[in-house]
Amino acid sequence: MSNETRINLKHLLEDIRDSYSSPIEEVIITELVANALDSGATRVDFFTDLGQARVTCVDNGRGMSRPQFREYHNIASSDKVRGEGIGFAGVGAKLSLILADSVVTETRGPHGGRCASEWRLSGLFRAPWKFVPSSDTIPHPRGSSVSIVLPARPAGGRSPTEKILGEGFIERAIIKHFYPLLNHGMNEKILRHVYKKGVEFFVNGRRVVLPDDIGRHNDKWFEVRLPKQRRPIGYGFIAFKDREAGWLDKITGGKPAPLSLASGLAVSTYGKVIKTGWEWAGVSPKSAYQLVGLVEIPALSTLLTTNKDGFLTDAASLKKYYRFRKAIQGAILPILKMFGEDSATEAAVKAPANMKPLARRIEDVLGNLAGDFPELEDVIGVRRLTVKAAAGADASKAKKKGKEETLRLGLGDAAQKNSEREKNSVLKSDPDGERQKRVSKPGLKLALEPFTGADKDQLGRIFEDTAYINTSHPAWTRAREQRWEELHAAMVVALLLYDFVALGRSPQEFVGRFLSELSKQRAERTLF
Repeated sequence: MSNETRINLKHLLEDIRDSYSSPIEEVIITELVANALDSGATRVDFFTDLGQARVTCVDNGRGMSRPQFREYHNIASSDKVRGEGIGFAGVGAKLSLILADSVVTETRGPHGGRCASEWRLSGLFRAPWKFVPSSDTIPHPRGSSVSIVLPARPAGGRSPTEKILGEGFIERAIIKHFYPLLNHGMNEKILRHVYKKGVEFFVNGRRVVLPDDIGRHNDKWFEVRLPKQRRPIGYGFIAFKDREAGWLDKITGGKPAPLSLASGLAVSTYGKVIKTGWEWAGVSPKSAYQLVGLVEIPALSTLLTTNKDGFLTDAASLKKYYRFRKAIQGAILPILKMFGEDSATEAAVKAPANMKPLARRIEDVLGNLAGDFPELEDVIGVRRLTVKAAAGADASKAKKKGKEETLRLGLGDAAQKNSEREKNSVLKSDPDGERQKRVSKPGLKLALEPFTGADKDQLGRIFEDTAYINTSHPAWTRAREQRWEELHAAMVVALLLYDFVALGRSPQEFVGRFLSELSKQRAERTLF
């Protein structure tokens, strides 16, 4: 008997399920929609039948040919190309096997071809399927239909998977994950170029709409542009979630932002929401809980992970991701200032003189950590230093040394661009006959500010290139009593910067490295 490799299919599907942050029922709905969008569908219908414990997703996409239909049943197979859609592995129906008694799939492909199959998970290692007669569940010339048949309801009880049969559950899942496709402004500004005929969603014949999407004038729209590109790569908006104060009425002049969006800035690609919050954007507003927003960047689809809950973290992908993130930051900062998020707040004051040496040491630490944590480039600023160079023959050597110093101290692409500008700069003479040159170095300002309202329990925040220490926090009060202000500020900065470190790194790794380097800087400065 020949040897063979056997795969525990159930375990494999459960591992795929566990890679998602949402419940499996929600994941199934999301993946079915994603596959329909990738097939070019302009209409996606969901039908539920409580009596038969069945939920069906029907689309009017391209459908599948017979060879494609056969390959569709291969758990590990996918003909999706990264960057050309969002349903990479077509795992919607495959994950349904975990919950379902059976999965019935029908398709109308090219040239009027029809195929239908019944599929189920049998034991740990087998997922048999067979061709079955088509039941004409697809009312379109072309398209696909996936019916998930759940196990029979237990006597006198309720199946834990029955929530997938709820109309409200399906509708909320669509709104949560595909909000951009339902937002009129987002469709008009960018998604009509991706889905030229638009996309509509229906649940049991009722169209899914945003109840808060009409007559709202609160949204402040922005374009996202990359340097030297004529056309924007994305659009987005930011708005206040409610109107607590009268001054907000004067700024917005309209209805509050949608309740369908969670607090924070959501990023989407191809109409699919990927992340929500402020950390991913490298921004920490004071009114983080009141502000909501959304930015759509279709080009980010090339960086999506399979579960569409995040972005790839290899070196090449991270470099591209940070480039996009920096462009997003440049677009949203003016909007945040419009909403009163200016870094120079009235309550903020500069750090006292005894903390200025700490700011200088932090700059040196960030320069040393730049190679291992290049993502911090978009968070911290750049400070320019004046370097003296000897005249005559020594000037060229000093210029070359200054360029090398810039490359060593700088962060990523920004530092390289700065060094190129410095390369062509003219050295100015000082009264002693020497020449001066300006080089770039990481810069992070420190400021003190009493936080109020919902943010009063935060240790601090970072906005643009300034770290604000919350002087209203009891920990700061205690630090002042014990004269530990410098240690407290250093720890707060370390924790704030960690929010912007790449995924996959532990808090101990970054905070430990940061404090270790800071201690070395203090020891060196004490010796000299």
